[in-house]
Amino acid sequence: MSKNPKYTVEYLKILKEQKKTRDLTSNFTLLNAHNGLRKGKLHLFLAPTSGGKSTLGRSLLFDALDNNPDLKVFVYLSEESEDNFLKELADSDYENQNGLDRLTVYSEIDNDDKISANKLLFLMEESETDLLIIDNITTAHFYQDQKTQVQGIVVNKIKNICVRRNIPVIVMAHTGAEVTDNMRRTIESNDIRGSKTIVNYAEFLYVLQSFSSDEYDSLMRKRITRIYSTIVIKKSRGEHCDHQLFFLKYDSQKRIYFADREMEFQEFKNLFKERNHL
Repeated sequence: MSKNPKYTVEYLKILKEQKKTRDLTSNFTLLNAHNGLRKGKLHLFLAPTSGGKSTLGRSLLFDALDNNPDLKVFVYLSEESEDNFLKELADSDYENQNGLDRLTVYSEIDNDDKISANKLLFLMEESETDLLIIDNITTAHFYQDQKTQVQGIVVNKIKNICVRRNIPVIVMAHTGAEVTDNMRRTIESNDIRGSKTIVNYAEFLYVLQSFSSDEYDSLMRKRITRIYSTIVIKKSRGEHCDHQLFFLKYDSQKRIYFADREMEFQEFKNLFKERNHL
């Protein structure tokens, strides 16, 4: 019986070296904490309704297109039309024509047919996608009204094509309706809306949580509400992360997160303590 070539010291060394390489280049510290978006891996971003998921998805899209000149990206929209998406791109002052040429967008709002998960994967393969972004899965026709068992099957299909095509997949997801940014606790992985299967399948899980607080602005001479957005890496399977807390820098005119930085636990704790809450 011949020896399995994968179970050799030489092959294991190759795998170890591959983990040191960065599959996709990124300017975001939160991604570089585990060597960027990883091929064949599912990256799940979890946040409450109106919690900044679409803004973050657009920011990650720009980052991927600008830093990876041959990358083809497929964006699936479940909550907005393509026209609205384009208006948001315009507001963001995105000016990389080469990046736009490598972008394919599909919106549920613009299509009367109830697209299935299989059709989504067919469209993705047809466009020879190198990166899939689903914004967001919990409100998608093929997912939101399905039983949890069916939702698990859908996630399995997405995961399989992610591995088979060896591409990274970014999935945005809602928390349950009872979960809000300024509630009395931090958001956890079990707060996801619907099936927990996607949490189990994801190699990387990020929780986006913003805190608002009323502060006195001495220049404006009045109290104003400031919003502070944070990301916590809850899971990074197979990758070591030296840092797991990050502060997102927001441009209110362009309506994107243009950068991020590491933050210490005490800073996160202070934002949580000083937040507005009932």
